[in-house]
Amino acid sequence: MAWAAQRHAPVPAELIADIQVWRAATEVDPSDLRPTGPPQLGRAGRIFQLQLDKRLAVTDTRTGREWRQLVAAEALSVMKDPFLPELTERLSDLTRSGFDATHLLRSAAVAGPLPDDHPAAALWWRILDQLPQTQPATPKAVPATRRPTAPPPRLRPPPAFGPSR
Repeated sequence: MAWAAQRHAPVPAELIADIQVWRAATEVDPSDLRPTGPPQLGRAGRIFQLQLDKRLAVTDTRTGREWRQLVAAEALSVMKDPFLPELTERLSDLTRSGFDATHLLRSAAVAGPLPDDHPAAALWWRILDQLPQTQPATPKAVPATRRPTAPPPRLRPPPAFGPSR
């Protein structure tokens, strides 16, 4: 139940059970942090999935909704990434720690196109790259998860294939 561990708002036990049954029936990958998994293509499945999502939205925090709205406005491709709940939680943590997470998000989003594969995680790494190496002096500071590294060594060009003419 990794998806449930990501949430800070209490989720009723009955709803957790319904979502767990849904995830098992639709074979949602356990590492997918979206509560109801990927969008269903069939009409009946999609309707039931939307009902579960609506029930869950009632328990959602206002902050999470606000972050998702901002992310959607700045980098729409991120909205389909299973890492989105983790990204919104980390943005909230940055704000609580004294960082201007809105500015960090916006500047990371305009830094260029995000990859098709894992765009939310890529956006998070861009945000981490912008963080100063020193932490703000607050009791709940977010630890830096990215350490400064030496620049990558210059690679030699690959050898030419075949004889040169």
